[in-house]
Amino acid sequence: NGTLVSADSTGSVHFWDAQHGTLIQSHSRHKGDVNALAATPTNRRVFSAGSDGQ
Repeated sequence: NGTLVSADSTGSVHFWDAQHGTLIQSHSRHKGDVNALAATPTNRRVFSAGSDGQ
């Protein structure tokens, strides 16, 4: 659907409009680095794994 997902070392996961390069929303879910992101085959859910073990 044109959404790009990124994560950072502050524990945040960001959703971007890939066409315009604008931030749609951010979620702070981890207490440290986000090490991995994975999406379901339908791209309806995104999962993150962090150095905090969550």
